[in-house]
Amino acid sequence: MSDDRQAIMQLFSTWLDASKRRDMTTLRTLMAEDIVFLRAGHSPMIGADAFAKEFESAPSGFELNIRDWQQKEIHIEGSLAYCWTFLSLEILPGNASPGRRMEGQILSILRKLEDGRWVLSRDANMLMPTTS
Repeated sequence: MSDDRQAIMQLFSTWLDASKRRDMTTLRTLMAEDIVFLRAGHSPMIGADAFAKEFESAPSGFELNIRDWQQKEIHIEGSLAYCWTFLSLEILPGNASPGRRMEGQILSILRKLEDGRWVLSRDANMLMPTTS
C-alpha cells in the first residue's frame, strides 16, 4: 500500500474516531477550510466553520455506532484523490428514545497540502435513514 493511500485510510479512520468522541479540534485538522459537504435533502454546508457550527449544535450525550464502513475505492492523482465509501451507522440519543440508523454511499475528494497532509475538500454524503 502506498504512503498516500495509507495516509488517506488513516484520515478516514481518525475522522470516524473523532466524530464518535465529538472532537471538533481533531476534525478541523482533517478538512480544508473551504470544505463543501453535500447532503441529501439539505443545502450545501460550505466551510469548516459551518461544519463546526452544525456539529457542535448537535445534542450532547448521543453515541455514534459505526455498523459498517467499507472503503470501496481510492484513486490518487498527484495532489488530488477521490474516494468512494459505504457507511452504515446508528445514532443513539443517550436517553430512552430509539436510535436512528442511516446508511449509504459517500463520494469524497481530498487534496494534499504543501506540508504533505491529506485533507477532506469535498464530500457528497448520501446517507439515508434505514430500518434494517
